Amino acid sequence: MLSASAAGLHAPVPTLGAEPGRLVLDLAGRRVELARAEAVRLRDAAAAEAGSSSAARDLSVLLDRVLARGHLLALRRGEVHTLTSIAAGLGLGELVARLAGPGG
Repeated sequence: MLSASAAGLHAPVPTLGAEPGRLVLDLAGRRVELARAEAVRLRDAAAAEAGSSSAARDLSVLLDRVLARGHLLALRRGEVHTLTSIAAGLGLGELVARLAGPGG
């Protein structure tokens, strides 16, 4: 069963002000831009973990939707934690720092 977020209960909204080829994540009101290539790598890695992690499965669905629609994606704390873990596993240190935020 998909979580409320993966089921679309907090659907993406149109992205305003993002550079072409970039997606925007909303992390508790803080916006983080994500290169499309990063989003694809993260989605694929999350999908690879989907068999053992429902959080990774849900995140892969959300990332797939934002890639298809090019919208802003609002993530909850648990989803940010999963995304950060996957980004770290891929060696995306700069993204991990951006996800942590100022002073993080």
